[in-house]
Amino acid sequence: MQRIVFILWLMLINSSVFSQNTLQDYQQIAEQNSPLLKTSQNNIKIAALDSLMLKANYGFNVNVLGDASYTPVIKGWGYDNAIRNGQSLSGIVQVTKDIIGKDNLKTRTQIYSIAIEQLKNQRKLDALTLKRLITEQYLFAYSNQKEYEVLKEIIHLFEQEDIILKKLTQASVFKQTDYLNFKVNYQQNKLALQQKLNEWNGNYSQLNYLAGIQDVQTKNLEAPDFTTLFPPDYDNSIYADTYKTDSLKLVNDKKIIELDYKPKLSAYADGGYSSSLMVTPYKNFGYSVGLSLKVPIYDGKKKKMLLQQNEIQLDNQKQFYKFNKTQYQQKKAMIEKQIANYDKMITMAKEQLSYSKTLIEANLKQVPTGDVKVTDFILSINNYLILKTGIIQNELQRNILLNNLQNLIL
Repeated sequence: MQRIVFILWLMLINSSVFSQNTLQDYQQIAEQNSPLLKTSQNNIKIAALDSLMLKANYGFNVNVLGDASYTPVIKGWGYDNAIRNGQSLSGIVQVTKDIIGKDNLKTRTQIYSIAIEQLKNQRKLDALTLKRLITEQYLFAYSNQKEYEVLKEIIHLFEQEDIILKKLTQASVFKQTDYLNFKVNYQQNKLALQQKLNEWNGNYSQLNYLAGIQDVQTKNLEAPDFTTLFPPDYDNSIYADTYKTDSLKLVNDKKIIELDYKPKLSAYADGGYSSSLMVTPYKNFGYSVGLSLKVPIYDGKKKKMLLQQNEIQLDNQKQFYKFNKTQYQQKKAMIEKQIANYDKMITMAKEQLSYSKTLIEANLKQVPTGDVKVTDFILSINNYLILKTGIIQNELQRNILLNNLQNLIL
């Protein structure tokens, strides 16, 4: 019984792993398997730990200091004992702390908060790039699948008519050359079917490869759905978020430059044993406390130059924001116009396809009676194939444009 349950469990796992056949399935699996996105998430955790370590640096630091030394004087040669004491022994516990205001500490820890936001923005952009890549490859595989189905439809039609035409040719209703022409087209489409199968297998395997799925068996994919999301305005896009975060970093950097040139105060205290072992060494236990103050006076105008660099970088950010916003809006409008053009082409092609299909149906009724030429019948089939394949290709290009629009990348 346990063995049966285990086998069923394995079958359930395999079916959940390999039964993915929608665009959303592949997007989700690719995001889960992407080492780049996992690394980005880990880098965010590292930045959060860096923030905690910075806070720890400005807290109390406790150290144990130990020192033992002996300075010999041989026949009057050696270090001056008035300076080196001859020998010494010390063991001290030292406590130090930089005295820093809450606003100062908040400004410095803000570096890592901003860094985390920058990493999140980059992760979003990486995820957007991956989603666009997976979607495009899915579209190629799905388009091959549709073209393969059309060719199977055509070959099925040839197979049905081959029996009828062969009998009619034997009955001298059609010429032998007409029947041979039909057979040549039949074989050409069978070859095209095999070529399309190879192309479909290749694109399907590439899709699995990009998504990190170990599966070599080609399966049918469902039609992609592009009816949900469209790109936001530039001010609400990932590029605008990146600009805002980068600008916040430069503003925060300016504050840190100002803070670095303010007086710094630190306190220390120690206690323990320190002795030269010369006079009453058993009494040399004690402690000390103190303050340390550092006041910057002159640095060769370095502060001024750092602030100038900061202003230049802020100006660069503003210029890139304006330029990228124009590019984003222009690219969005351009893609929307191209999609509208493909919509018109697809509508026209479908109208023509309905006439082409009607013509084939009429010819099918007339073939058994010999009232239609074989060449005309073949031509009607080829025209239908060209129109149907053309619609699939146009839909592919339209879907690629929709993918580029939904996942707009500059």
